[in-house]
Amino acid sequence: MLDDERERVVGYTLPQREEPSHWEFPAVGVWPSDDGAFIAMLALWVGAYPTTAPGSVCEVQALNGNDVPVGEPRLSYEEPPNRSFERAGGVRGTEIEPSSNVERVVVVCRQYTGRGWEVASDPQIVGSPGQVSGAAAKLTWRGDEGITTAAVAQPWWTKPATRCGKASEESSRCGRPNELKDYPYHAEVFVSTRGEPVDAEAVGEFTCQSE
Repeated sequence: MLDDERERVVGYTLPQREEPSHWEFPAVGVWPSDDGAFIAMLALWVGAYPTTAPGSVCEVQALNGNDVPVGEPRLSYEEPPNRSFERAGGVRGTEIEPSSNVERVVVVCRQYTGRGWEVASDPQIVGSPGQVSGAAAKLTWRGDEGITTAAVAQPWWTKPATRCGKASEESSRCGRPNELKDYPYHAEVFVSTRGEPVDAEAVGEFTCQSE
């Protein structure tokens, strides 16, 4: 509610309070479909923009006409907005099961502050010493069960002459796995030099940061 609108509400008060940046879905619609119930959610980013805050972990719960939960709640991770117009008004759509007796859906989100991806293996060069075309590594998810985030990985190259580490100018965004199987979840990431081969003999530090 805007400041000038508050004055028109008799007896309206709203104490100021701070809360972590997060997504909210104030309007949720439900429609039956062939494979389940289709829901459409109106997205609203609550917090500062631009932001360095993490995204939100959201719980989606289907309810019947008596507001009794139908099926198990489903978790999802929603990344923070990257562009200004994404902060409000966007519609997210998804399928849920089962479809029978679903009258409405409640979505509750909170800022995700848990653990994320970590490098689970020694990164390997792709190519040959002196002619490195990239680096590959395996990742393990150490965060909450039921969700994953995307990750950005970046290697440091070990030079053959000076033995000094140099940060790669390239990074790779590792998308979330399409299917979450056994926990903890695993993924693989490859960071390409995207140009001329790098004169290096090994991968030094390999950083991986969850988004």
